[in-house]
Amino acid sequence: MKAAGSSVELSLIRHCGEGDLLTGDTLHPDIPEFQPRNNLFNFHTHSLPCVIQEELEMDGYYKFTIVRNPWDAVVSYYWFAFTKSGKYTLSENFGDIKNHFTDWLSFKSLYNWPCRDEPHMSRKEVFDCLVEISVRDSKYTRAQILNSIKQGTFSFKIPGISSHYGSSKDKFWQRTALEHISRINEGFCDDSLDYTIRYEKLEEDYEIVCNKIGIPYTTLPRIKSDYKKVNIPYVEYYNENTREMVRGLFGRIISKFEYKFSD
Repeated sequence: MKAAGSSVELSLIRHCGEGDLLTGDTLHPDIPEFQPRNNLFNFHTHSLPCVIQEELEMDGYYKFTIVRNPWDAVVSYYWFAFTKSGKYTLSENFGDIKNHFTDWLSFKSLYNWPCRDEPHMSRKEVFDCLVEISVRDSKYTRAQILNSIKQGTFSFKIPGISSHYGSSKDKFWQRTALEHISRINEGFCDDSLDYTIRYEKLEEDYEIVCNKIGIPYTTLPRIKSDYKKVNIPYVEYYNENTREMVRGLFGRIISKFEYKFSD
């Protein structure tokens, strides 16, 4: 997540046939060839390697992924999450942005994202969480929210819910944005894969992949790269506490690829 996966997938499309599986990107209806196709298993953009290999026979395929410095990736996801929604209303003052980023790291939401190793929330837990989020994200009191639900007039759009293509619609997990992105990115740190591109050497490593699979290398297209509105190094977003929060949740990537906070 936030490691140029969409750019790589878009580049590879030109080498795919009509019968090939493509998860695509529904955020870009302006790119017709980048829409999902032949997706019988309802894989989504960030389906983990272990999930895909449960459903498909992958022997004989060259399997690769991309890794990015977690502290940098989290800042990139922060901007993506707020800018794409059109709800980013902070001032251009970086102090305000840093405070908002710090709060966001611990901001809990409901995620309708398939998880294989933990039970999903019960209906009561989901209901209670929805009420809490509604109160938190609106001007209404808990009593007003409950009364609106009882009367069938509840119409408040809840931003604290994230649902995804290919997910089970009635299953939810509560976690922070930081837990969400770490869960996905750590899942792609998979020893069964043949090669890992480093985002920091994106073009160079992508050329290696192209040579391995026997296709001509071309410069990657730029997509999802214009969300960040200020040009400030990622290290400036963190304080000691938030820096260690990322370290604790991205331990496998940081250890395996020897990432440092200042990279």
